Amino acid sequence: MITTLFQQLPHIYQSFLPDIFNQHIPVEQYADCSNCNMCKPTTIVEDQRFFSPVTKCCTFKPIVPNYLVGGILIDSKKPTKIHTYVDIGEKITPLGYFPSTKELQDYAAIIPDKFGMDDRVQCELLDDGNCSIWQHRNSICSTYFCHYFKGFHGKQFWEDVRDFLQFVEETLSAYCCMMLDIPVHYLKQSTTNFFINVQEATQHNGRISKLTDADMWGPWETKRDSFFKECHKICSNLTTNDVMSLNPTTYQVKISALEDSLKTMQTPLIPPTLLFNPNCKIIDFDETQTFFYVDRLIKLPAILQHIVKLFDGKTTNQQIISTASQSYDVDMDNHYILHLYQQNILILPTSE
Repeated sequence: MITTLFQQLPHIYQSFLPDIFNQHIPVEQYADCSNCNMCKPTTIVEDQRFFSPVTKCCTFKPIVPNYLVGGILIDSKKPTKIHTYVDIGEKITPLGYFPSTKELQDYAAIIPDKFGMDDRVQCELLDDGNCSIWQHRNSICSTYFCHYFKGFHGKQFWEDVRDFLQFVEETLSAYCCMMLDIPVHYLKQSTTNFFINVQEATQHNGRISKLTDADMWGPWETKRDSFFKECHKICSNLTTNDVMSLNPTTYQVKISALEDSLKTMQTPLIPPTLLFNPNCKIIDFDETQTFFYVDRLIKLPAILQHIVKLFDGKTTNQQIISTASQSYDVDMDNHYILHLYQQNILILPTSE
């Protein structure tokens, strides 16, 4: 199954993101938000941490840049919390929607062991268990998966997508503000970068601004709804070259990293000799399927529990393919071996 990045992201990005976002990538079939495997408690593995069925992975409160807030106001079929905050002027600044300092501190407190488990830090943008702003979600929400189909190669790829999109969010949200005469006194002390905001909240008790609403919003103090819609309009009319020209050096660094990780994910090198991961647990399920567990449960054909043990760090992959065919009547190929390697079921024979 294949998809594209454009199919995974807010529609506005099709106007100005580069062609790499239209290239085929695998569907993240191990991470199904509508039927979350991480919300199915089991006694199979004692140290497997499961998400709360109430929150799933949404114990994270996003920063939503201004042009996406505009998209929410324009497109949403029913009011969201974003609409409310825009109306009352709470958790809203010219750069977008922001969690409170306390919420950022709560997020830092649950990472990593309680992520997805503590109902008290549930994202307020959930509506009956579903994301109310799904079509306009931000870079982190769009690129997080609890289990990557391409394993560690997929994880690196999606992290590079996230980093590129965070750069785009920071750049375009500030650009919109400058175009619409938002006071620089506000802009110089603010950013949509989530990780910087978490750091500020935990180390310095948040970014404390002494600016009044008038000083922050300038000519848009009483026209917040119109401001965000105008931000969406500005970005909808941008081209790829427009976005690149706003910060060409950082753009090239981020997009080059993304291109490299996509290439690695699509055409990875398979080590000629591999070792069955001694930390991988094999758990019987039924006559046809078996669980393999490193840091996530994966259900695979039961016959594999015998074949993976042939990977001793000395026997070549090609020899094992031949043995699997002759001794177990299993048609294994390099693509399947690669998948086991990417999921850390098979590892390099040394630590290099």
